[in-house]
Amino acid sequence: MTWDTHPHQTGHAMVESDRIHGRPVFDRDGVYIGRISRLLIDRRSGHVENVVVHAQGRFGLGQKDVDVLWHSLQYDTRLPGYRAKARFMDVVARSLPPKA
Repeated sequence: MTWDTHPHQTGHAMVESDRIHGRPVFDRDGVYIGRISRLLIDRRSGHVENVVVHAQGRFGLGQKDVDVLWHSLQYDTRLPGYRAKARFMDVVARSLPPKA
């Protein structure tokens, strides 16, 4: 697994978690999905495995939290934000259960 880098912003090989939290996420076609609300870190390895994206839903309806594999996102300086490898509907289909 490789860490996402923002050399144009920090000049470092790793990115700080506060630079990831709140970043927008877009699908592979550039359609806005939502913003990163959490990083899910494997306790044993210490690596980020997934992120939780607070998704807006189509036309601003149906907000929900979506579990996205970290390695499926790539930072895109043209957006700026993270671009998923999947389409909007495929990403939001992976919703998390409601919080208790």
